[in-house]
Amino acid sequence: MAVAPTHSRLAAFSAGGLDVEVHLWDIPYLVPFRIARPDPNEESSRTAFVHITDRATGLEGWGEGCADPYYGDTPETIAAVAPLLFSVALPAIESALADSGGAMTGGGYAAARGLSGISGRSADALAPMSAAMDLALGHHGAAKSAIEQALQDLLARSANISLRRLLGAPESIGHTNLTIGIAPIDTMVERAAAASKYPSLKLKVGLGGEEELLRRVREVYQGPLRLDANCGWSLERALELLPLIERSNVELLEQPLQPGRIKNMAALAAATEIPVIADEACIVYDDIEQLVGLVDGVNLKQVKIGGLGPSLRGFRKAESLGLRRMFGSMVETKLGTAGAAAVAGAAEFLDLDGPIGLIGDPFTGLELDEECRWALNDDQPGSGVSFTPAANG
Repeated sequence: MAVAPTHSRLAAFSAGGLDVEVHLWDIPYLVPFRIARPDPNEESSRTAFVHITDRATGLEGWGEGCADPYYGDTPETIAAVAPLLFSVALPAIESALADSGGAMTGGGYAAARGLSGISGRSADALAPMSAAMDLALGHHGAAKSAIEQALQDLLARSANISLRRLLGAPESIGHTNLTIGIAPIDTMVERAAAASKYPSLKLKVGLGGEEELLRRVREVYQGPLRLDANCGWSLERALELLPLIERSNVELLEQPLQPGRIKNMAALAAATEIPVIADEACIVYDDIEQLVGLVDGVNLKQVKIGGLGPSLRGFRKAESLGLRRMFGSMVETKLGTAGAAAVAGAAEFLDLDGPIGLIGDPFTGLELDEECRWALNDDQPGSGVSFTPAANG
C-alpha cells in the first residue's frame, strides 16, 4: 500500500481567456476502504483537480472531480472531455453575466460585466452553464463538477467573496458523520470505538454478518448509526434485518437495494419508519422528482449531479417535494469538501468525511470544529482552501 500521493498532469489547454490544467492525484487511504459493490479504488482515491488561471488578472480557480468508475468517470476521462465542456460552459457564463444587470468591474475574463449581479445567487444565475454542459455531453458528472467548482471559485475570488456567499447557500451547516468501510468485524468494531467524538457513524454493510456487527458496535458506540449497503441487500435480506435495525438506533438506510429494483425500495420504505435514502438510484437532477412516493429521501453528490449549483438547486427541489436530504461524497480532498461544505447547509444529513481518511491531502485551510462541522471562513474569498502539497507530505 502506498504511503504518499503520486500525481501527474493529464491535460493543459487554453479556453477563452483561461489557462486550464487537469491533474491526476492518487492519494492513499489511511486504511483500505471497501464497500459492498466492486470498487477499483479500495486503497487510494484517484481524483482529478481542474486548475484555471485568468490570464488577464492572474486570479485562479480550483475544482475537484473525485472520479468513480461506477458513474462513468475516471481522472483520464475528465481530462479527455474537459475541452468540450469548457467550450460550452464559458459562453453560457458570459451570457449569464451579460444578462445579470451587474456593474462593470474591470478587465479580465472573470471580472466581466455582470459579476456583481450574480453575487448571492450564482447557483441559480449560472444554471444555464450546467444545462449547456448537460446538453453537450451526457453523464460525466465528476468532470462537470470539477469544472463548475473551478469556475465558481474563480468568480468568487474575482468578486472577493466566499464561495458560499456567491452561491447564495445557507451559512449554518450540520456535522458530518464518519464512515467505516467494510472490514473484518473486529476491525470495524475497533474503529467504531475509536470514533466516539463523531455525533454519528455510517457503517458500510451489505456483504453479510450485519447481525453481529450491529450488536457489537452498539456495545462500543452510543450515537445514531447510518447503514449503507451500496445495493448489496435483497429485499428479503433487508426485511429480515429490519427488527434488529429498528432497535439499534439507526437513523437512515442508504441505498440498501439495487437501483433497478425501485419497487422493492418502495416496499422496504413502506415497511419501516427509518428513512430509506436513494443514492445509486438518484444520479441526475431529474431523478429527484421521479423518486417521490418511492423512497423517503435522496443522497445528492456533486460528482453525480454535476456540481455545487446543481446540488443546491437539487436540495431545494427535494425539500419542496417533501424528500429528506443527504449530501454525500466520494473520498474528496479538502478542495472538493470545501465546495460541498459551501452548500451543505441545504442538506439534513452530511457524509462529507473524505479528507479525514487521506494520507497527504495537498490542500489546507479546512478543519472540523469541536462538533465535527466543517468550519468555513466567509471572510476568505473563493473556496477558502490553498494548494500546499508540501504541507502534508
